Amino acid sequence: MVVADLKSIADCMIGSGYGKESVRIYDLIRKSIIDESLYNLGVEKLTASQVQKMEWDVLEAKIRSWLHAVKIAVKNLFYGERVLCDSVFSSSAKIAKSCFVEISRDAAITLFGFPENFAKSKKILSPEKMFRALDLYEAISDLWPEIEMIFSYDSLSAVKSQAVASVVKLGESTGSVQPDSSKTPSTGGVHPLTRYVIWICSMKFCWILFLLGKNTNLYKIK
Repeated sequence: MVVADLKSIADCMIGSGYGKESVRIYDLIRKSIIDESLYNLGVEKLTASQVQKMEWDVLEAKIRSWLHAVKIAVKNLFYGERVLCDSVFSSSAKIAKSCFVEISRDAAITLFGFPENFAKSKKILSPEKMFRALDLYEAISDLWPEIEMIFSYDSLSAVKSQAVASVVKLGESTGSVQPDSSKTPSTGGVHPLTRYVIWICSMKFCWILFLLGKNTNLYKIK
């Protein structure tokens, strides 16, 4: 009912020649809600330098918080916001698109920028901390179908680029770290070294596929 009311008001304002005013008000309010929601989930804008200066206990807590937040942000917050924009401004796909872009872009870039900043810091250069990088990598990889769908507009390519940059940087930063094979999981499950090897293989596999996509001569029918 609330969405229907918003749509009726938006349609009325747009039809009366006050489309810009309705969009400006909508963007301002919804953007503040998205920003506040991410803040409440523990997401904040941090530079690589700030991450580097953090004590490991503090940083690890932020990583755990981010891992929890990113699922909610992608599956609920950003997805819900796109659905809301499409519903309220269903009479104009152009307006719906511009609203979602304005509301979500900066917040999403901040969200997906954290793993890259962690990877840029020297905190990652130890086996026990490397596995936190793997957790970050897996989180983005698992959510990639939703990320690609929600941020499908060309004007949101920066969001997807940031997510990809984080994955790539995590891979680059951990490639030379040698995990301690003597450590075994205290509660059973997959050995950390096994996860690491699978991850490295996956990264190489993705890179080969990328090169294959760039070089069409590799798979031309002769």
